[in-house]
Amino acid sequence: MITMHSLPDPRLDELPDALRQWAHDHRIVLVPAVPETDAHAVYLDAQHMDAAAFCQLAVQLEARVLYQDITRFDAGAFTVIEDDLLEEPPAVPESGCDADLDALWAKARSYQGRSASADLCFVSNGVAHIWQATAPWRTELAEELEAWRLAHRQGAEAVEEEPYDPEAERAREQAMAAQLQELSEFRCAKNALTRREIANRIFPAEDEDGRRPWQLGRAITEAHAAVQLAAKAVYADYEAHLDEIADELVASGVLTQVSGASSRRIKAADFLTRRSGGYPPPGRTLTLLLDRPQLKAIRKSPAADSATLPLVP
Repeated sequence: MITMHSLPDPRLDELPDALRQWAHDHRIVLVPAVPETDAHAVYLDAQHMDAAAFCQLAVQLEARVLYQDITRFDAGAFTVIEDDLLEEPPAVPESGCDADLDALWAKARSYQGRSASADLCFVSNGVAHIWQATAPWRTELAEELEAWRLAHRQGAEAVEEEPYDPEAERAREQAMAAQLQELSEFRCAKNALTRREIANRIFPAEDEDGRRPWQLGRAITEAHAAVQLAAKAVYADYEAHLDEIADELVASGVLTQVSGASSRRIKAADFLTRRSGGYPPPGRTLTLLLDRPQLKAIRKSPAADSATLPLVP
């Protein structure tokens, strides 16, 4: 039987079974996803520790939940040919259109179903500890795919492609990232899927204008990081002026129509999000704000209460 103590890194193929056994032995709940974290996170990888050491760390920190996201490789979804690469992209890999391409497809199929990457996460004392690993063969496949694309791009009319310009590519990524981070809906996005959907809508595939397939992902990552830094700076400043902001919140009247703690928190969060230009507030700032004396003194208005009273004949 494979145990976490006998599992070397990065033997990702054995990791799911080993995790299940390990979780059973230590009475820890496995959750098949890694949460999105906007702050207070520590990122680890194989250079810091292997999966066994990370799980042992979770035990030492008395974690009761371990989040996991282990991705299986799908050779059928391994994108190689796109409309801008060949005049008539073959429908199936066995088309024999290119010897190097056929070899790459064959290599990809040999890894079908293998564990390509793993994300593990637990939270201790409010800090998310995240361990990430990618199988070396998956990285190698991606590099070979990129090499093939650079060497074989050709249009339907054999139009010569512009030379690869890393500086221009980087400039496009930065421009996309800058546009995304200015969108309030992107700033408020709760997870990576929502951010991707927003980005795909702003930069649709049919309007790529030379954009390479991986550029949008890099732009999303860069924009999200910038949003996190900006939000951290905004709310650090807000925490230094809590009384002023509390006075504004009182004057806005948004809390006079609600009385429950949850409703007050939602209304205050909406107020801060609008005031900051679309940055959702961290729980810490929200708690500190609602603890100000002038906000504690607010009670639900009589008019709002009368709306819920039964009619007296």
